[in-house]
Amino acid sequence: MQFTIDRLSVEITMKNCDIPEDERARLQTTLSALGEDVKDFAEPTLAVHVVYHPRIERFHVEFKLRLSGRALFTGEEDSYLDTALQRGLAKLKRKVEAYKENPDEEARAERQAYLDSDVIAPESPDAGPLAKAAAAGDYRTFRTGLAGYEEWLRKRVGGLVQRTPRLRHGLAKSCCWATWSRRCI
Repeated sequence: MQFTIDRLSVEITMKNCDIPEDERARLQTTLSALGEDVKDFAEPTLAVHVVYHPRIERFHVEFKLRLSGRALFTGEEDSYLDTALQRGLAKLKRKVEAYKENPDEEARAERQAYLDSDVIAPESPDAGPLAKAAAAGDYRTFRTGLAGYEEWLRKRVGGLVQRTPRLRHGLAKSCCWATWSRRCI
């Protein structure tokens, strides 16, 4: 079922159930309020997936709201369809309000996730503020510049060492056995 409310494009898919007419009317009212909240975004799209689980007699509702460059997800489960829909939409509305209040916080979280997933290094080791601080011998500036990458870098190097037996063996051999053998990999 597809329809549009105040520029908000809505698509509802159902599995093992149908939404009764009275619940559709209540849903329309709540979706109108959500449409009002997202009217400033370019082409907002809401996908709602409703699944009825007959063995446990519960409804599971998933919401995915696409805004310009961002997608918000939430879900809810209840034995009553109307309750699951209303709670899920209330959660989604709170997420939209939080996103509207702090869009920079969301962008920062996306950037951190991107840094965690991909290695980004300059072409030349002599480029950037870290290289300048290292060349100048300014340890404090160098460490401050690395502060945002320490956890990410530790995870990357640790994963590389764990996946490469030759590195793991070489690291173990290079440790001083008397003092450091228990700390080596």
